[in-house]
Amino acid sequence: RLVGVTDQRGLLLVTPLNAWQDNDLSIDALVLPADVSVATTEMQAVPATGSGMLARFPMRATATVGMSLRGTDGELLPPGSPAELVAADGTATPVSSIGYDGRAYLQDPPAGAQLRVQLDEGQCIATLPDTLPPRGWIELGELPCR
Repeated sequence: RLVGVTDQRGLLLVTPLNAWQDNDLSIDALVLPADVSVATTEMQAVPATGSGMLARFPMRATATVGMSLRGTDGELLPPGSPAELVAADGTATPVSSIGYDGRAYLQDPPAGAQLRVQLDEGQCIATLPDTLPPRGWIELGELPCR
């Protein structure tokens, strides 16, 4: 059940909690701004008798990048194609699958990284721009995947 909304500093006093017992606390991540990521949305608070405690839900600013990928044949890439992010040092990390309309979404990708997509007929690579804003929603539009 909803017990309150945080103030402009992100603080909320939750009462009453049961002393020396697990009290389940959670936050609704769907009401956070699009450029904020939270590691956990649930925790248990166990305050001592007659005291309070601080329950933290650490958050961080993120950059979310969206794009549509078009193959060498001029068609948008097929949905379900697995994709991995290739860093400058060559290490590859699976990140997602291509969605409908060739859509791909990445969170905090390194600028200039490559997105390698596995296709039935091989693979293609799309290169991200050399500079990206540090946070917020970034729409790259259509990128070629060669």
